[in-house]
Amino acid sequence: MNRRLVWSLIVVLFGGCFLSAGLVAQENQVQEGADLLQDPTTDPEEAGVQSAEDLVLAPQVRTMILNGETRDALALIETSLQEDPDKYSTLDVQQSFRMVAIGFSRIRNARDTWRTLKMLLDYQMAGLEKKDPDVRTAATVRSLLGLAARLDKQDEVRDMIKKALQATEVMAKEHDSVQVAIELSNIRGIYAATLFQEGKKEEALAIYRNERERLKKVFEAMPDEELARAVYVRSISNVMRATEDLAERETMYEEHQAIVKNKMNENPDKVEFAMQYLAALLFRAASVLETRPEATMELADEGEKILADLLVANPESERPLQPVKLQLIALRKRAEGQIVIAGLLDKPAPDLDAEYWVNGEAQPADALKGKVVMLDFWAMWCRPCIATFPQIKMLHETYANQGLQIVGATGRYN
Repeated sequence: MNRRLVWSLIVVLFGGCFLSAGLVAQENQVQEGADLLQDPTTDPEEAGVQSAEDLVLAPQVRTMILNGETRDALALIETSLQEDPDKYSTLDVQQSFRMVAIGFSRIRNARDTWRTLKMLLDYQMAGLEKKDPDVRTAATVRSLLGLAARLDKQDEVRDMIKKALQATEVMAKEHDSVQVAIELSNIRGIYAATLFQEGKKEEALAIYRNERERLKKVFEAMPDEELARAVYVRSISNVMRATEDLAERETMYEEHQAIVKNKMNENPDKVEFAMQYLAALLFRAASVLETRPEATMELADEGEKILADLLVANPESERPLQPVKLQLIALRKRAEGQIVIAGLLDKPAPDLDAEYWVNGEAQPADALKGKVVMLDFWAMWCRPCIATFPQIKMLHETYANQGLQIVGATGRYN
């Protein structure tokens, strides 16, 4: 399989998979965005952008953001589209806006991140009116949905999702392509998730089930000579990820993996099936991490074996598969931590083995007995940690006389 197809599969299978609200927080988006800013030709959202020749605006935007000129980069996009909108491809413009949003999110500027994503969505909605098949609104509305609660814009973002869904359904009727079909299922999954949040469980489940059955039939009927189009089944995973009913999600996962595993066995040389299996496995491993860390460890073992076999058969895919490898490693480490934490529950607290204490005397376990102890692990370089200090101070002032003891743990920094 050539490198271009491998990248396209990575794009469809993993692009945006961990940006959805409720699965991975903004910090992961920032980390993934850092990779995009280093090399915009490997954007995990844009199939078809495979070389610098495909991009005109994005490289300029990236350079400005890396130089700390994020606002100027946004102004450049606006000016460029006003002066000569036909000069830039849809993929180029979408990627440019997204890099600016990432730039703002890296400095925890939620309002400007929202403003940038809203501008991107306006651009995309105009593209949908023109029946542009390269428009990708799902990642945009998903990111807006993740910011909505923080900015108290839930009603506004629900309206955006409805409009994006309606426009994409019209597009899908006129463009019979895998990418447009996947985009439609993405939007439907996001819309169903909002219905779930509004308490409309049965309506949401009806959407999930209809999409699952429709996509399963398409996948099972797919001709062997078009195996590269098997990424269509990615949409089933999108529906599964959006489902908030745990029993329904479990059923979808088992059905999905059984279908894909069968295809893997029939076509061991086709990387797309193994990639699809891994995408769902990663989601499953993350979803049971806190409640069943041992299951996460087992899934990580399975994923690492599949990945190792995949790399042996397709050594040219080592670089694009690196994010998958890192995600498996991270899940394993987090699961190990969860198992350690579970082992501490209902057990006597161990002594705090600190090198030295600041602003107080050493606190052995005996001295803390009978108190409610809050352990705050922080670092000087961690801006979110620092941001919680006022709230921690308020807790101390309010509850210290009732037995609350707050201990901050950190490392020595020069």
